[in-house]
Amino acid sequence: MVAVTSLPSVAVLDDAQSFATLRDEWNALLRNSDVDCPFLTAEWLDSWWTSLVAATGSRLHVITVRSGSTLVAAAPLRVTRSLGVFPQLEFLGTGHAGSDYLDVIVRRGFEAEGSAAIARALEASGLALNLRHLPANSRAAELSTRLEAHGWTRSESQNAICPVVTLSEHT
Repeated sequence: MVAVTSLPSVAVLDDAQSFATLRDEWNALLRNSDVDCPFLTAEWLDSWWTSLVAATGSRLHVITVRSGSTLVAAAPLRVTRSLGVFPQLEFLGTGHAGSDYLDVIVRRGFEAEGSAAIARALEASGLALNLRHLPANSRAAELSTRLEAHGWTRSESQNAICPVVTLSEHT
């Protein structure tokens, strides 16, 4: 684990064991966020990492943000190589498995400070971001806008559509 900054405290988890120890805390954060979905659970991301990707040369780069001892935000990322050469950050869950609705996880009530802390950690990484499978109005899209205001270049494209079936008014 590598410390990045403090107040709120930010850390980058770069090993599977550190990530695995967060399972209960991670899922509690997810339940208390606006992005609670199966593809962001600790179980899904850990299984995806250990079963599909860990042996491919990627490295974990999971950004965590704490207020005191409480986990208030997380960015489930990994470092990959674009074109085999250039390092970049991608969401855990992209690549071999097409996870939908990936995003940055921020506890309700901590949106401003959690997002700002993750943006600072992303800036400090010096790595490009390649974020796919984002839901509409995602926290990650907001982060990219914040980074763009700090001189980053941003581009968007639609490369796949996740089908949605509305279940309201059905039993």
